[in-house]
Amino acid sequence: MALHSSTKLFEEHLLMETLQSERLQATLIAAALIVISVMIALFETVGDSEFTRMLRATNTLRWYLVFAFGMILYQLFVRHMIGRTIRRKGEFPNYLRYWNSFVETSLPTLVMIMLANALNPIYSLVSVASLVYFLFIVLSALRLNFWLCVFTGFVAASEYVTLALIYTAQSTDTAIFLMLMSPVYHGAKAVLLLVAGLSAGFVTLQIRKRILHSFETMEERNAAVRLFGQHVSPAVVDELMTNNADTSTTRKYVCVMFVDIRGFTTFAEKRSPDETLSYLNSMFGFMIESIDKHHGIVHQLLGDGLMAIFGAPMSFGNDSENAVLAATEIIDRIREEMTMGRIPPTRIGVGLHAGEVVAGSVGSSLHKEYKVTGDVVNVAARVEKLNKEFESQLLISGEVFRVMNNKRQAVSLGPVAMIGREEPVEIYMLAK
Repeated sequence: MALHSSTKLFEEHLLMETLQSERLQATLIAAALIVISVMIALFETVGDSEFTRMLRATNTLRWYLVFAFGMILYQLFVRHMIGRTIRRKGEFPNYLRYWNSFVETSLPTLVMIMLANALNPIYSLVSVASLVYFLFIVLSALRLNFWLCVFTGFVAASEYVTLALIYTAQSTDTAIFLMLMSPVYHGAKAVLLLVAGLSAGFVTLQIRKRILHSFETMEERNAAVRLFGQHVSPAVVDELMTNNADTSTTRKYVCVMFVDIRGFTTFAEKRSPDETLSYLNSMFGFMIESIDKHHGIVHQLLGDGLMAIFGAPMSFGNDSENAVLAATEIIDRIREEMTMGRIPPTRIGVGLHAGEVVAGSVGSSLHKEYKVTGDVVNVAARVEKLNKEFESQLLISGEVFRVMNNKRQAVSLGPVAMIGREEPVEIYMLAK
């Protein structure tokens, strides 16, 4: 639903950008006609070649100037209408886009008709004017509309082949090169114009497809950031996007971390709300930094603590080891901050437990969160609470201890009974 809405927004934005391109195109055509008209006016005034005298005798150049003036006014009108549509953020009628394409593509046709009145009609078919068709076909790609490109190619091909059929049927000049009289030659040229329109249309489809894909990829990345919260490690997001991680409900093996700031209630009672908030921001700042660094995600901020997950939605290898490294780094950082006088004397309690959980996004189309549930979460929370009993700062379960790289730093506290559990849990202390 959200992706469909984003795609619609993308289409609307792309339409505005396309209209900007069409407005620029109308401006360029008007400017080109002005430049060409000035050159032709000078050519008619000072030109003295036989070709010039022939064009002058038939008033071809003057008729062209009249025609060009009309086309300049038309292009300036189109520019104005498109500009008004953009300012109002409206929608330019599709039939007007086709009409505009028809008028522009017919420009070289009209020029060839004017040349045919002054020269042998066959020569007008091979004049520079016939090549201008390809220019308008290329420019049609700026509209990023497949059918407009095909329509432009069709108009160019049909108008050219119509002139070719009429002029070759009328011509009786035997001195003309036979190939120029051949229907095959002009038919092949018309086919090329049509193929050029199809090719331009295919290019626009590819461009639209790639732009839309890039937009959707960015939207998916933004959705992932929104889903996993502001404090998701960029590495985790990159991995999610690269490997197309599935955030639907599934079973995963993870390591769960609970952190609690000891004595926070007493601390907050003696300080202003601003001081309390500043202290929490400082603590959470480097805690989250360490969790991100070791490929975990912050699942919840719990007022005076937090819950983090290692191994979901993506696993980066030894998730329990990563959790231990993050926990010890947090404790070391607190000692450093206290030594530097940046925070008051602080102790924390950290509990780690690993196992299988059910993980996935839950909620509605309006709001989703990534959640993990299962007994592992409950045990991890109770392991953290045991820090008060053993006057420690970091306790881990036997499940985490078994996959640790450096087991020598752990002190066994033996099987410990927990409220609500029949079986005791093997507990190890890593930091006093």
